[in-house]
Amino acid sequence: MLDIYNYDDYRLFFKDVLQSQERTDKKYRGRLVEAMRISTSLFSQILKGEKNLSSEQGLEAAAFFGFGDKETDVFMLMIELGRAGSVKLQSRIKGKIQVLQSEAKSISARVPKDVVLSDVDKATYYSSWLYTGVRNLLPTPVGKELKTIAEKLGVPLEKVDTAIQFLIEVGLCERKNGQLYYKQGFTHLDSTHPMILRHHQNWRQRAIAKMDFYKDPHVHYTSPMSLSAEGAQKIRDYLRANIKEIINLSREGSPEVGYCLNIDWYEY
Repeated sequence: MLDIYNYDDYRLFFKDVLQSQERTDKKYRGRLVEAMRISTSLFSQILKGEKNLSSEQGLEAAAFFGFGDKETDVFMLMIELGRAGSVKLQSRIKGKIQVLQSEAKSISARVPKDVVLSDVDKATYYSSWLYTGVRNLLPTPVGKELKTIAEKLGVPLEKVDTAIQFLIEVGLCERKNGQLYYKQGFTHLDSTHPMILRHHQNWRQRAIAKMDFYKDPHVHYTSPMSLSAEGAQKIRDYLRANIKEIINLSREGSPEVGYCLNIDWYEY
């Protein structure tokens, strides 16, 4: 799904979504029209700018697209903007849209998080891949004992023990009846935090080390390329939009294995 935050006009969003989805789903337009409870002819008039979408119809469309609360808010503001009859009102609505777009620029504003670590604890937690690696193994079958975790990660038992003690102290895991348990909560570093580079580097170095032990489920992809500036922006937006979906998918089902996702997209 395209990123609604990259649009100022809901009609352009509709057109791009249809162009993207109808390549593989010829019935997509019909399902969208049915969800909004309008006729195909009315929808065509809306796309041409001859008619406007109502708030009620817009809310049904937002539900169809699977928007979250903030995405729905910006989408509904675009509908209001399309119906605004004065320059003053249009300017006011555009200002609200820009605020939401600005907030969405930071991935941290769009990735759920509910564990707040102190700066001192962040310095330790993100200093090595081991802390996050150990924690994410806790809910898997190998994550109940120090020995099995150490064997899985290929690190000395004492290092795993040190990581576990820290995780217990900051409330990210607990020990009951001799077994280790993962405590629910999502941690995240803002893009401006001093430890963010170390965090990225730690896991990229880990990925490089794992390339020597390649398995079929693994994906290592490198593709330097030259392309248009517009194309580069679209790819960047696509990656950002799909991070949220990937996080949601990672929370489905019961944890069984530990995986790491590294995404690099940069101008060189």
